[in-house]
Amino acid sequence: MPPSVEYNHPSLNAESILEERNHLAFMSRAKTELIRAEQRRALSEIIRFASIQSSWWRGRLKDAKEALDSGADVDQIVSCLPITTRRDLQDDFSRFGISIPGATKPDYKTISTSGSTGRMVQVEKYLPEMIRFSSASSLFEVNLHKRKDAHDLMVISFKDEEKDKEPTQKPLSFVGWRGLSATKSAVERSNGELLDELERGKYGYIFSNANQIRLLALEQLRNPRKLKVREVQSWVDEVDKDLRELVKKAFRCRIIDRYSSEEFGPIALQCPKHDHLHLIAPYLYMEVVDEDGKPVPEGELGRIQLTSLTNRAFPLFRYQLGDLVIAGPPCKHLNWPTIEKVVGRVRDYITGPNGEQTLPRIAGLSIRKSPNFLDSRIYLFQDKAVLLAAVAQPMSADEIRKAHEELEYAFYLEPGMSEIVISQEGKWRDLWKRKNFEKVDEPYSEKRMLEIASS
Repeated sequence: MPPSVEYNHPSLNAESILEERNHLAFMSRAKTELIRAEQRRALSEIIRFASIQSSWWRGRLKDAKEALDSGADVDQIVSCLPITTRRDLQDDFSRFGISIPGATKPDYKTISTSGSTGRMVQVEKYLPEMIRFSSASSLFEVNLHKRKDAHDLMVISFKDEEKDKEPTQKPLSFVGWRGLSATKSAVERSNGELLDELERGKYGYIFSNANQIRLLALEQLRNPRKLKVREVQSWVDEVDKDLRELVKKAFRCRIIDRYSSEEFGPIALQCPKHDHLHLIAPYLYMEVVDEDGKPVPEGELGRIQLTSLTNRAFPLFRYQLGDLVIAGPPCKHLNWPTIEKVVGRVRDYITGPNGEQTLPRIAGLSIRKSPNFLDSRIYLFQDKAVLLAAVAQPMSADEIRKAHEELEYAFYLEPGMSEIVISQEGKWRDLWKRKNFEKVDEPYSEKRMLEIASS
């Protein structure tokens, strides 16, 4: 029975997703030479397409196209590509995009994610390609870990709304899932209430971020429920050895990790036998480099650079994602490059109104999406949440009022427990570090905040 696909487009159907899934399965068993040939073929399509369709890209890809035409291998071609940073996307978003012939406006989706500081990074995706590749990755992952899709799935989110046992409309990650999927909110429910729901619904799978899974596991050990969890699936945040052992003890099953980003979607899937991750090599080319951009040896920490082999609408070449990783040795279970460890994605907890640890709801702050907005830092003092914002022009009274409301909502605070400090010239812009927010263990004062921001 083919999976149900909710996106209505003439070039996309269940059969095309299944065909792509089968292609991934074949490539996971292929020899290294064939995988590299497939990477070269996919990369050549993007380079040639961008060179024809975009005058902006044509000059930037001249060296790579010459290497391609001369018969160079994929490593040599990639070395000729321009390096892309998050700041490049922040400053030049409109130039990166390429129109797909025959596509219409509803065929595109702009994805936003946190930037090198508080400013959004945007990437555009062509929906038929995005859905086909991401759904094929998810179906391949289902088969890789031998999941039984007759079991129901609980998704734990950090949004207010909940969806109880949807029989048809599935999140894209679960295209092909025949069991029911329910979305429960960690904002609306305590960890104990979430576990009670797991027990009542007899859910076989849990899907959430690693930090929330840690909190659930600790609560389950404190007050055990009779659960029937077969597997815990995580996204976002680091899954370390301690968390793996904690999940095994609390739920009596494995935690299966996935490395992904808004810019690329799925990046690497966990090995079915080991704890390391496998890069989805047919869709991505990976480099792990040092501060000078030189490749680091296997087993050493380095910065990951990724080249997309699927996004024609918005090429990402040698994109510096911002994560530190350790590449591992080859693995016989999948013949794709391995990532032993992803470093640097752990977010801070805060204490919610019920006294339990939770995560702040800062992803949806509308100020970060404004074209007037340059960057920001958020400071969580003992008595106030403070948004230090660099803007191109002064903010209106309505924008400031809304920023106060959203900041208080994000940190579960009462009205009046926030401050908005504006820096029109943006003098701190290049000093701010890549953090969601910074805790300050003292009462708020503007003088002290500016001292911290400038230090």
